[in-house]
Amino acid sequence: MMKKELIRIEISDNEVLLSIADLLKRIEKKHPDHLEIVKVDENNRIILFMSSSYVAANISRILTETQSQ
Repeated sequence: MMKKELIRIEISDNEVLLSIADLLKRIEKKHPDHLEIVKVDENNRIILFMSSSYVAANISRILTETQSQ
């Protein structure tokens, strides 16, 4: 079993929050063994997700690549 870490992203802009949540959901759908969304809290503008250490270390690059596709 792959070791996963809990990652918390706090975002002040609701549009950006929803955009990142959407990207994470697409990644989760393609790679459920690497990423699992725990909670998207629009009121507090927080995204919590479990991911492998590779995804956690490279999340900004992965989100940028996914967004450009």
